[in-house]
Amino acid sequence: MEYPLELSSNILGLEASIIDASGRVIFRSDGFTIFAGTQRTQPLHRVKIERWMSLSPRFRLFDLNGKAVCTVKRDNIISLWKSWYDVLVDEALVMRICEGKALGKTLGGLFEGTSLNKVSSRVWNPAFVVSRPDDTVTVLLERRRSFIQSRFTIKRQTELGESEERLVLLSLFGLVFLERTYG
Repeated sequence: MEYPLELSSNILGLEASIIDASGRVIFRSDGFTIFAGTQRTQPLHRVKIERWMSLSPRFRLFDLNGKAVCTVKRDNIISLWKSWYDVLVDEALVMRICEGKALGKTLGGLFEGTSLNKVSSRVWNPAFVVSRPDDTVTVLLERRRSFIQSRFTIKRQTELGESEERLVLLSLFGLVFLERTYG
């Protein structure tokens, strides 16, 4: 996989894709199914949204046999300043995703939908830091605003094992959906 990666999603956050620097599609989601590659013929995971209307909504990924792979849980429903997420495997914390540019979210949100949005989006783009429980930063996710789709750049900060890298990327699908839904 060649970094940086691009994650893009539609306005609802349900349809998304992760593409590497060479243009190869790594994952693509279509509603509540995540596929390998471009063709949407090889399903990998099913998605279930839990606690939709609660104070800590969850995005859970299952393999095709129905076994839970991971859970992305938002710790707070609405945050004007910062939001953070726990990534759990078998209810054990394996990663934390924290908003890195809190001021960007607050100020950028004030201008969204106005004529100043294009200017503000270049200055105050939200960013998220993915770290291990020992606070080692693994990946940065930076948002680039666009009119219809959300576009993000994923930058690796440290070496990742194959399974850890896969878990990070799948968790970012959950992050994008929950951020789109709960802001």
